[in-house]
Parts: sequence; structure tokens; C-alpha cells
Amino acid sequence: GFLEGCRIEYNHGLTIVMVGDQKICTMFGNLFPADIREIWFRAGRKAPNMTRLSVLATAAAPDFTVSQTLQLLAAAAKDLTAEEYHRLGRYQEAVRLRCEVLESCQAILGKNHFYTLKCSNSLAMDCRKAADFSAAENLIAENLEPLAELVGGDHPDVAWSLSNLALVRSSLGRSAEAEPLWEEALA
Repeated sequence: GFLEGCRIEYNHGLTIVMVGDQKICTMFGNLFPADIREIWFRAGRKAPNMTRLSVLATAAAPDFTVSQTLQLLAAAAKDLTAEEYHRLGRYQEAVRLRCEVLESCQAILGKNHFYTLKCSNSLAMDCRKAADFSAAENLIAENLEPLAELVGGDHPDVAWSLSNLALVRSSLGRSAEAEPLWEEALA
């Protein structure tokens, strides 16, 4: 893909997107919020190498504009930031960012693109953790059929979605509806 091997460098307040030795673009500011960069710094971690972006770019159409590519880069950075917020228990912030990621992915990649569907499922899990169970249930239920059509009913991501839907329905006190979903996920 166009951005295979993409990495991010920071230099004096600039964000530089590199592929191999080639500079793709330079932006003022940073792709990741200061609080997340501080957490990574204190933990001795560097910013991610944007592997997810490479997956996204590989799956993307070769005729994407530079603007669309940069929008996907920003979405991937927000997605990684949302993961960190989720890990820290800051679920409302994760939901806010995942909504932005989902909106970008739907606009650029389409509603039924694999990455868009995965983003929607991640948003659903953030909603569940933020105790918005009905939003989580709706997101998963909307995506289950398109995901199964795209990758096949026996794909691990379909099983993951089924188990997430079962988890949400259990959280809503609807264990009788959750049980067959658990069984289907494990089949």
C-alpha cells in the first residue's frame, strides 16, 4: 500500500510523516494529544508506528487524494488515542474520538469497508464501557450482517462481534437473548 512502513517523527513542534526515507508531509502540531504523549513518555513508550495506518492504506483505493490519505492518517491517530483513553478508563473521551473516526472512515472508505466496520465495533465497546448499552447494541447489530457478508460468517471478527453483542445484551439483563449469541460465537 501507499503508506506501507509509515512512521511518525516529531521535530520542534512539527509532525512529520515518513515512508522509508521519504517525507510524505509535515504538519504543525501533533497527531496525539499532549496528555497521551505525556503518558507514553512517562511509561518510556514512543508514539505508535502507525501500523494500523498501513493496513488502512493497503486496503484503500489507489486513487485516493492526498487530502483523503491525510484524513485517514488523522483518523488512525484518533483511533489509537481512543484506544489509550479506553485503556485508561476515560470512556467518554474514547467515545467522542471514535465517533470522529467512524465519521471519517464512512466518508472516505464507505459504510461497509472492513476498517469502518471494525471502528464501529470499537465504538460500540467504548459505548458499553460508558454504560450506553443501547448505543452499543445498535452499533453491533447494524454491523453484524455487513461484516459477515464481507468476511464470511466463520471469520474471527464475526465471532468477536457476536460475543460483544451477547455481552451487551447480558449487561442489559437480557441473558436469554445473549445465550444463543455466545453459542454461535463459539461454534
